[in-house]
Amino acid sequence: MNLTAIESRTSAWRVQALLGSPLVSAWFERRELLLRVPLVTGRETIHTRTVFLFFVRDKDGVVGVGEGSPLAWAGTETVDECAEALQHLARVICQAGDVHEWLVDRPAAEAALDLAFYDLVARRRGMPLACLLTEGAVAESVAVNALVTSEEDARVAVRAGFQTLKLKVGRDLDADVRLLRGVRDAVGPSVGIRIDPNGAWPDVASALLALKRLSPVGLEYVEQPIPAGEPVATAQALAQIRSQSGVLIAPDESVTGLDTAETLLSAGAADVLVLKPMRLGGMDRALGVARLAIQSAVGVVVTGFLGSAVERAGALHLAAAVDGELPVTARRAHGLGAGSWLAEDVAESEVPSGGRLSFSGRTGHGVVLGPPG
Repeated sequence: MNLTAIESRTSAWRVQALLGSPLVSAWFERRELLLRVPLVTGRETIHTRTVFLFFVRDKDGVVGVGEGSPLAWAGTETVDECAEALQHLARVICQAGDVHEWLVDRPAAEAALDLAFYDLVARRRGMPLACLLTEGAVAESVAVNALVTSEEDARVAVRAGFQTLKLKVGRDLDADVRLLRGVRDAVGPSVGIRIDPNGAWPDVASALLALKRLSPVGLEYVEQPIPAGEPVATAQALAQIRSQSGVLIAPDESVTGLDTAETLLSAGAADVLVLKPMRLGGMDRALGVARLAIQSAVGVVVTGFLGSAVERAGALHLAAAVDGELPVTARRAHGLGAGSWLAEDVAESEVPSGGRLSFSGRTGHGVVLGPPG
């Protein structure tokens, strides 16, 4: 695979969008989205999400919308750094000014710009975004996991048709053991259970101890068991956990680009790669990593970043494109069901039905916002 070509495709899309119809304006809006209940992770408790909607309008009045939803501990820039980058982009993008320096180490800002341009191009071509991402067929719907925190949550999710559950762990091992046993008893043996400590276990020994106690319930996989550190050392540690625990390993925070994905795959450190367009800097880079994983016979799960309807819609279209390149038997449930955690959102979004999500037939990513500012 030509990694250099993949890395440069994002810029090519922007040039194509600009040449197709020059931009006349760009702007962004900051939104604070309150969660319905706090989300406790292995790293912090999240009460609200700060997101930035980034808009670009061309000379024909077509508007594309992207989103930057930074979360520094999960691999992006800070909220202030994202805002600063988007403010600069909004000033210079219509004059074809230099944007590169403001995108270095700012993947959330880059993802916002990338999705806005993709949305604009797809709207101009009159097609859904998923169909723009790949030359082949796209999946009509994708399976999604339910993020649950209790036995009752798990029961409700399974009654609603979800066949895969995800639980945050990593703060209290004894409590995690009780929770997983209770959830397994509540939903039976056929439902997939994923756990995500968000790198809360500090080292290989801690991860192996935790997985020895947690794995008897039957796990589909564990996401990012240890912190994402120096890529080679982290890959070696994950490979050790993978070989000694008997649990499938799904690196998440460690997947920051094609280079780190290659390091993980070369070390035999991954059974599944968890891909977040927000952390990878946009659609093309995420799709490039997905194709690298597929070539290596490693699973791919696309997840959102607890963003708004815009961010989740972009991830859904990416998941539909990825699943379209996989045989049905190799497809896994994607992490796109977290919208239910938001008490408020920027727009209505697709709702899972029977544990699956379908994207609308509208052009672009399909999210309908109010009149642009």
